[in-house]
Amino acid sequence: MTCRIVLAKDRHKFSAAHMTFFPDGTKEPLHGHNYQVGVALSLKQTSFQKMLSLSLVKEQIVELCGRWDERVLLPRRSKMLRIIKREKETKASQLETEFFACKKHYVIPSDEIAWIDADNITIEALCGVFAKELRNALKKNSQIKTLISSIEVSIFETRGQGASLEIPFGL
Repeated sequence: MTCRIVLAKDRHKFSAAHMTFFPDGTKEPLHGHNYQVGVALSLKQTSFQKMLSLSLVKEQIVELCGRWDERVLLPRRSKMLRIIKREKETKASQLETEFFACKKHYVIPSDEIAWIDADNITIEALCGVFAKELRNALKKNSQIKTLISSIEVSIFETRGQGASLEIPFGL
């Protein structure tokens, strides 16, 4: 028997811009979504003595959403991005990142970019990165790491369109 705790609160969200790259060398235009995040935790046991503190998990979800909120999400490992200058200082002493993507030139304030450890910005990739970052954060708590067997993250970019990805907690 497996028990799953599901956390999908209204505050588990982030608004961000992105562009998805395609294998033929094209991309979507830069656009944004109001993403909604849900997390399901599979528990190893449900005894009173081994009760999971949901407040700690919810705090981590909110913190991770905050890292991506109101940012341009760019894939750190994409072969479709050609970085010209990362964090080039301008006359106004503002750090900017300059890059080309699919023959288009972009200059974005560096503090408005969230670099995602993926090769593309898709909801599938975001689920995987979010799940790994959440797992790493929760593993720092010795009580929590003995209770969870897997984490499933769901991210919806619009109502009715999203992805889910489950990873084992122990890796």
